[in-house]
Amino acid sequence: MQGQGCHPDVVTYTALISAFEKGGQWRLALEAYERMRAQGCRADAIVYNAIIDALWETGVVWVQRRALKLFRVAVEEGHFHQGKLVPGLARAEVNLHAMTAGVAMLSLYAWLVSLRALLASHGPAAMPARLGVVTDRGKGAKEQGNLVVKEAVQAAMALWGAPFRPVVDGGYSGMLEAAGPDACDWLLGEGFEARLFTFFPCTDITPAVANTMKDRDSVHSVSAMLDDPDCAKEASVEQRCSEAFAAVQHFEKTHCLALQNMGYTYLQRRNELVAKCLEVAARLGVREEAGHDGVLLMDRVMSTSLQLAPDLLDLLAVGCVVIAARQVDGAGAGLPPLPADADVGAASGLPRAAVEQMEWNVRQVLSQDTAAISTLRCLKLFLERMGAHHMDARSGAAMAGRAQQLVTDCLTDMAFLNCRPSVIAAALLYVERRSRGIIPFWPSMLAKLTGYQALAQPATSALALLLTVAYALIQWRHLGYPDVGLSYDRVVVHRELWRTAASQLAHIDLVHLAFNLSALWSIGLVERTLGTLHYLQHTALLFLLSPAICILIYHLLIVVGQREQYREVTAVGYSCVLFGWMSLMATSKPGGITMLPVFGLASIPLWATPWASLLITSLLIPRASFVGHLAGMLAGYAVALGAFSWLNPWWSLSLLAWAAMGLSYAAARSRQLVILYIRLPGGAAFGLGGSPGGGGGGGDAESGGVGAKAGAKAGVTRIVGGEIVRT
Repeated sequence: MQGQGCHPDVVTYTALISAFEKGGQWRLALEAYERMRAQGCRADAIVYNAIIDALWETGVVWVQRRALKLFRVAVEEGHFHQGKLVPGLARAEVNLHAMTAGVAMLSLYAWLVSLRALLASHGPAAMPARLGVVTDRGKGAKEQGNLVVKEAVQAAMALWGAPFRPVVDGGYSGMLEAAGPDACDWLLGEGFEARLFTFFPCTDITPAVANTMKDRDSVHSVSAMLDDPDCAKEASVEQRCSEAFAAVQHFEKTHCLALQNMGYTYLQRRNELVAKCLEVAARLGVREEAGHDGVLLMDRVMSTSLQLAPDLLDLLAVGCVVIAARQVDGAGAGLPPLPADADVGAASGLPRAAVEQMEWNVRQVLSQDTAAISTLRCLKLFLERMGAHHMDARSGAAMAGRAQQLVTDCLTDMAFLNCRPSVIAAALLYVERRSRGIIPFWPSMLAKLTGYQALAQPATSALALLLTVAYALIQWRHLGYPDVGLSYDRVVVHRELWRTAASQLAHIDLVHLAFNLSALWSIGLVERTLGTLHYLQHTALLFLLSPAICILIYHLLIVVGQREQYREVTAVGYSCVLFGWMSLMATSKPGGITMLPVFGLASIPLWATPWASLLITSLLIPRASFVGHLAGMLAGYAVALGAFSWLNPWWSLSLLAWAAMGLSYAAARSRQLVILYIRLPGGAAFGLGGSPGGGGGGGDAESGGVGAKAGAKAGVTRIVGGEIVRT
């Protein structure tokens, strides 16, 4: 394209950076940013939001330090400005609303460090009288806040011992406040610097240098430890961890535990034996992974249905720990060999000869395959991917938090016996980071390494499943547009109100379904920032409003415009709700989202998404419902502009439930709709079929109408007298 004179601009680079971010390719995103700067394009707030968030979401310490440097460049260029801190202010705030998660956390970090610097320069008297952290939108703002940031900041402040507390503020729906003197004591206390690295690994103040005099040498030492200017550390760690996790996957695939084979006596004593393994490993002076690997090896032995005398179980536990301590499975993953002079007998309280005999027995039972990759080793692999192996011990412990203790606690919970070690480690690390308010909860580099994704879109997943099941049922019963589609004549004249809901869930051809599922999943990313409840609230409103506006537009075209052909125009598909979401997001920018994929093909600026999608679908798909899509867009703008702001999420979902009952009653009174195996109010029997004369249908079972006769000819399953009858 450049050879033909078409040069990329800031919009092109923003789309490119956003695509690399979603693919976990932070280095390519950074290269695109650097090419953009070299070309002379000036980065705007959208670009900085995208590139900084891409770097921060990796969770890798040296990449997050790059994010901090870019954030400082953006601030120097006039972006993300929070107001200058000077002595004697009555109030100082940091506003994290409408920012991506990475930019929000760096804004909070910069603000706190600036407050600390203000105190160091001018003393406690310079502290503002009141301090505030804004985590959600103002009452009159259109932009939605990022609920992930809101949750994380509250959790971090609570764990940090900060004096900031949630308050009900007339101007904001999310605010943490603290009195100046209380904040001064906290910022000058030892706990502030000691915990700074825990929440912001980009800082130069590691736990080792916290609350000490910082000189140039200490800063250079931290930079040498944590920076990676030529990406050499990143390349080395990525390759090593990828190879190690491939070994983990192979082990998990080829070595499965069988809980049903372990025997009642072993399961009864297992907690005691786990404690024995950990105790022996500690007494032998080997790394703690030996104890965890020994437990897994012991479980593997008992999964073979080995009948072992109860008095030999302690010997089995010791033998498994010794085997785990002796073996080395490769660089970076194995354990140091057991010292030659280790007194196994003294450490275990059992005869050394008996332990050696048990070792031999274990190897025979497992056919010399004594591999064991425990949950603890998986956890340490994840921490290594985030940069822990390039830190000092205290910094690594700050990054891990309580995750290692949680792994140990899980050893005695038999609910985890049938779970893969890597999945347990991932879940525990996610829970630990989320409980401490450390963003990202599940780093993108770990998602790329493992393929595990945090289930942050449960409602989106459920909707995708619902649409897929509805499509399968429609194909199974050979239904068409007249059977389930929305048209003015059917809804207004024939009072078939059920079509307002059924038409939105129905897709007749596979291509239509594929396009809508792709768009649904792309738009579903907003569920991560708004939260599932608010996402469902807005979806419910769009689901109810879109068909109503569509019918209103048809009415105006028919009655005012004298366009009678619109009486029979039939529409199906979830597109109305999707177009509504595009308009809503274009107006409110939830969580600082600035780019959105269109049909999974390309990313474009958020404000242009609904109109571009409307144009593309009208050009590429001539049969697409222009009126239906436009109705969805209007519904989205109505919701975004606050027409229904008085409805809380529970009222919105309640309204949807009442509407569902009303539509069900309308369906029960209709002779057009037949629903498989369901009896609805009104005494009608139903089976999934089509319209009268359309090859299948249903009607009132008692009146024996035309629809019922047609349904009987098609072999519809009915419910008569509480029994399922094939007619």
